[in-house]
Parts: sequence; structure tokens; C-alpha cells
Amino acid sequence: MEELLPFASKIGTNYAATSEEAEKITALLAGPISKLKQLQVDILRVKAHYDGLVEQQLALSREIEAHQALIAPIRRIPIDILQEIFLHCLPTKHNAVISSTECPILLTRICSGWRHIALNTPMLWSSIHVPVPICSIHDRHSPSPSSLPAPIRRSPELEVAMSIAKRQATAIREWLGRSGECVLAISIYDEDYRTPEEIYTVILDALVSFRQRWGALRCETPAWSIMRIAAIPASELPCLHTINFSGSSAYGARIGGVLEQEQEQEGVTRWVDSGILRAPRLHAITYNNITEDFTSFPLRREQLTSIILNGIGWNVTETISITHIAALLADCPLLRRCDLDIAPILHPHSQQDNSKSAAPQPKPIVLLHLTHFSIKAGRSNLAALFDALDAPALVQLEVLANYIVAASLHALLRRTADTMRSLTLDPQVFSRDDFFICLEICTDLMKLKLRRNYYRPQQTWPPPAGDLNDPSEAGEWHTRTPKVQLDDAFLRDVFMPASDAGAVLVPRLTTFECHTLNTFSDTGVLNALRARSAAVTREGSVALLSYALISFGRPQKEPMAHALKELAELGVKCVPFYTAPFPQRKHAATDGVGELSPVAVPWSVPIL
Repeated sequence: MEELLPFASKIGTNYAATSEEAEKITALLAGPISKLKQLQVDILRVKAHYDGLVEQQLALSREIEAHQALIAPIRRIPIDILQEIFLHCLPTKHNAVISSTECPILLTRICSGWRHIALNTPMLWSSIHVPVPICSIHDRHSPSPSSLPAPIRRSPELEVAMSIAKRQATAIREWLGRSGECVLAISIYDEDYRTPEEIYTVILDALVSFRQRWGALRCETPAWSIMRIAAIPASELPCLHTINFSGSSAYGARIGGVLEQEQEQEGVTRWVDSGILRAPRLHAITYNNITEDFTSFPLRREQLTSIILNGIGWNVTETISITHIAALLADCPLLRRCDLDIAPILHPHSQQDNSKSAAPQPKPIVLLHLTHFSIKAGRSNLAALFDALDAPALVQLEVLANYIVAASLHALLRRTADTMRSLTLDPQVFSRDDFFICLEICTDLMKLKLRRNYYRPQQTWPPPAGDLNDPSEAGEWHTRTPKVQLDDAFLRDVFMPASDAGAVLVPRLTTFECHTLNTFSDTGVLNALRARSAAVTREGSVALLSYALISFGRPQKEPMAHALKELAELGVKCVPFYTAPFPQRKHAATDGVGELSPVAVPWSVPIL
């Protein structure tokens, strides 16, 4: 390139060559251009040789890999072990979904061999989740389509939903048909509870045909939609062991738009008359928003291991007392878990005028296998229930009630102190002394939750001096000030000893959660957690408080990121939740700027 050196200093500048220089540069470039063409020819020749070598490499690699696949360990795994691996691919927190991106359908799309194995593994197809197609053509508060005298008007949305439902029904029959003789786990989900009855009919027709093998059934659907399931005779449900109607919902005392007193005339199945509750192997029941007397349900109480009843409310609580509930529990000797959510009576002074008579003391409730017990109540007095309960294996207790007789709760905690590991209370229904006595009793407590009873009103009536079940003894409602102050001093008393020589109140506590209003300061929380961590290293009998979740009813006031990182290095995970601050309006110079329109000037002199 030496021949181009005379003009090298001009390269990269804005210099414009003269006509004579342009001719000279053209002549000088003739040689380099010829050499460049020769190099391009050589590159193409070398590239062709390279491409040939790459093609030979790929062909040889494919041949080697094909032969190595013949001796791959995965191909020599016995079919039964491969089936076991497939079963571990199924979801563990929910039933299998009908999706090509999820197991088990995904397993059928790997290769023909896996497809054959998957299709012939009945357990893979023994669970299914069915979302009901969305078709909100009815008003949310309108009656059920079954109670409408006129036929439902067809609509494009309904036609589309019906088409989806029919395809789902076909998939359900094919899916469950592969399950052989396995016991089935089925869940049905309705997003907005306004799906017409004929959509449910198509889906239920497919599911009900396999009712002989139903094992666990979960319905997150409106109450009227599952009345057909409720009416299935017990003799046709020989394998059913768990039912979960967690989505069942009725407005007031209505079931599917039919008043309870009209059910006899309309022929609507009531739960007290249902066959599904009489299933011979049924041992676990979950039900939401009960509008009937659940104590009269025809359950096989002697074999029940789990009872979860949420929203026992409105007309039901006017006739059901804690004595009735105690009688139900006393008949369930195998019970392992019991959750009861008793809504408050809307009109507490409207009960029958027999409340002055002393409530009968319930018989002893001996539940040797009960490990989890939760009760949420409004007006109900739980003292009689606590006094009668004998649960020597109780591990987790949750008590959220407006009125708690502390002595009865203390007695229950003393009977279960050796096994109690988790306790959930609403501290603002206790006096400070009564609350801390609860902690002093549970010396082996590992988890403490403070949660507000959502049935506790801002204004309520005081516990009467006489019978707590008698609202006439209650007097006028008044504002009640909580006795336990959830402040920094409260945290210190829970986490740390009162003095250097004192003992830690709950030495084995590893988890603390506060979901109720408090006046904890950011610094107070951090200091309490640091002091607790220091006590762990100082005293070998004190466990590390490894998890603390605190909900603040205020915006964050102090920086916490560095302190939280410091605690994490000590093994403490602190999760604070703050109320978002009120957003301030930010003004910009472009606020209100829009497209300009011609403006007429009034009282102007016309231009001539």
C-alpha cells in the first residue's frame, strides 16, 4: 500500500481532491483493487473447503449421537421407575390442569415412547382441574337460571361458552377414561359465579359419569350449581373421602335464588337431605357460607378427621349455640383438624326469649388426635367449649373472638402446654396481664401470631356479668378501649426478659407475626430483634427468632434497608409492611396543554 502514501495524511479529513489528484488516486488504486479481487477469490475457495469440513463434522456428530442414544441410561430405565418419575412431575399444590404446557399432557409430547407410557399410567390422569367457561349474561344478584320460568335467551357469548364447555366435556371424558380404576381428585372453578346453569350441566354430565371413583371433590362455584352433586345418592359415591365447597356462596338465606322456606315447594335439595354427606368413606369436609343448620348435617361423625366451616352466619347463628357445636365435636373422636368461623348475629336482641335459662354444660369433648383447632366468633361465648375440650395432642390453636373468658382459655392452654407450638390470638380483647399469662403458660411456643378478629366491631357491648349467651344482659353498646397496647414496650416484654436476671418469656419462639394495628416504631422493632439475637448467643436455651412479619398501619418513617440486611446476616428475616403514603400531585409545565382551537374575539370590529 506504499503507492497510496502520498495521500495518507488527507484520509479522515474533509479534504476534497482536485481533478488532477483524483486522476492520480484512481491510477494508484488499480493495483490494490486487483489484489482485493484475488483475495476475495481465495477466501471463497477457503470458505468452500471450510463448509465441506463443517458438513462432514455435523454428519459424523449426528451418526455418533444417534448410536450413543441407543446406550443412553434413560432408555434403560425400567418402565415402572419411569412411571414413578412421571408421577413426581405432577403439580403438588393443585390438581392437574388441561394444558399442553403442563404435566401430564406435556409428557405425551416428548417422544412416542414416553407418550405410550404416559397414556398407560392411570395415576397420571387421576386428578383434574376444570375452570368453568366465563359467560356473565346474568346479573350477579339475579336468581338461578333453574328458577326462571322463561327459557334463557341465547346470546353469542353463551354460544361461545357452550362450545368451550362441550370441548371441555370431551376432554374430561377422555382424560378420566385413562385413569383406569384410580380414585379421582376433581376441582371445579367458576371465576365470577354468574355462569348459566346449562354450562354447568354440560360439564357436570361428564364428571358425574365417573362419580363411582370420586375421591376428593373441590367446588369453587355458587351454591345452586352444586345442588345436583349434593343430591347424588351415597351408594353411588363409595370412594369419596373429601369434599370442599369453598366457593359455595348464597346471598342471605337464599340458595340459588330460592328462599329456604320455598325449597319444599320448589323441590330444591337441602344439604340436610343430601346424599353426598352420607358417603360411606367421607372423613373431611370444608364448607363456606353455611345457610343451614350444619349440626344437623347427616355426616358420619365417628369417622370425620377434618371439619372446616367458614361463615356460619346470619340465620344459622340465631339457632345454633356453642353447646350445639360442642355436641358435634364430641361425636368426632378421630378429628385431627377443626376450623370454625361463626359470624356474628345481625340483630343480637332478636333471639328467642329463652336466653335467661342457664345453658346446659356440654359433655366432655375428648379429641385425642386433634392437632389443629381454630375458632373465630362474634358474639359467642367460648368458655363452655374451652372448659369441655380435652385435646392432649393439640399443636396449633387459633382463637379470635369478641369475648374470651381468660380463665377458661388459660385452663385449656395449661392442658395442652406440652404440645402447643403455634398460637394465634387477638391481643386487644385481653387485659395485658391475661395476655401475658397465655405466653407464660406456653413455654414451648415456637410461633406467635397476633391477628385482629374481623368480627370485632368498633362499637360493641361489654361482656355481661351473668350469662354470656344472654344478649339481654349485655346492656347498651359502647366504645371499648383495647387493654393491650401494642407498642415497643410490648415487643421488649415478648422477646426479652424483664431484667438481666430474668428468664425469656417464650424462649423457643422462632416466628412472630403481627397483622393487627400497632404503634411499633421502626427503631423499636429493630432494637427488639437485635436484643433477641444477642440473647441467643448469651443464653443457650433461647432460640433464634428467625422470622418476623409486622404490618404497620402507617407509612415508613425511617430507613430500614441497611438494618434489615444486618439482621439477615444474623439469620433473622424481618418483613415489614407499611401503608402507602398519600400520593402528592406533581405539577408539570405541560399540565392542561391540549390541541388549540380557533377562539372568537367578542366585540371585535369586523375587518373590511
